[in-house]
Amino acid sequence: MRVPRFARIRPKGRDDAVAEIIGTILLIAVVIVAFTGFLAWYIPTTTASNENSFQISERAAFSDFVAQMHSSQSGNGTTITGAIPLGVGGAPPFEPPTDTSVSIFSSDAGYHSLLSVNLSYTVTNQTVSRTVFLQRNITAAGEIQSGSQMQYITAINYIIEDGALLESYGSPQPASFLGPLPISITPLSMELDIFGISGQNETFSGTNSATVTFTLSSGMQISLSNQSLSVYGGQVVAVSNITLHSMSYTINSSLFETWNHALYVQFNNSLASYAFTSALSSWNFTGMPLDAATAAGEVHISLARPVHLQTLNIKDVVLVQAA
Repeated sequence: MRVPRFARIRPKGRDDAVAEIIGTILLIAVVIVAFTGFLAWYIPTTTASNENSFQISERAAFSDFVAQMHSSQSGNGTTITGAIPLGVGGAPPFEPPTDTSVSIFSSDAGYHSLLSVNLSYTVTNQTVSRTVFLQRNITAAGEIQSGSQMQYITAINYIIEDGALLESYGSPQPASFLGPLPISITPLSMELDIFGISGQNETFSGTNSATVTFTLSSGMQISLSNQSLSVYGGQVVAVSNITLHSMSYTINSSLFETWNHALYVQFNNSLASYAFTSALSSWNFTGMPLDAATAAGEVHISLARPVHLQTLNIKDVVLVQAA
């Protein structure tokens, strides 16, 4: 039997070589698909985790900074130092760290406040009593702000104004008030702790932590307790009948909507949406004789009615940037 001329016998080695090439190509394709899938999971997951960890550290640093400012152990000349974290870790080795910033604005700050207090109290020396009327205006300016951009979670910026710490998610998103409230009034007591910032404007940015240092420079200090002894006009007198007649506290800030929403949620016992509170022009503090109103980029807080006090403490403090 003759074999047709067109029939050929293919060497077995050539089939094996083709199979090896196809197998190699398939293996490379599988590796590429697996690696691509790994990156699609690793980069967002790792970056989001690093972003979340950064914001937790940043919040702790700002909270510690404010706690030092309001500490009972702090006084005139006290040094306030805080290490503020900078830089989000990214997803090494595929994504480098991302810069963040912390800015201090004082001389031309987009924030200032004005507090006006009108009060009276009676002082008694032996058998002679007289009523002292006191009007005080306190102005403050300056702020400390963090700045960051996030890829996979909502960016949170922290702001210190008047010694209060706010947590902002950006307009028109909700905000949180981390405190402490510069003005606290109960039926029997009033505490005012107002901080301004003076010095040069400065911005820290990068991926390494920055050390921010201030010194405290105390301004006006008023401390009164009903039925207590005090020094008035060089003489020891008894203090009584402390009455707060009026109080006006105006916050002028580019973040006035943040103030309004954050204060409303915390001090009006409400979890109302931001869309509602941003349009709300007036509301009341729950448990405190204070009214709030917003207009023309300002939040205005005022005393709803005169209050008879057992204690009164007013502290006006300036944070001076250390050289």
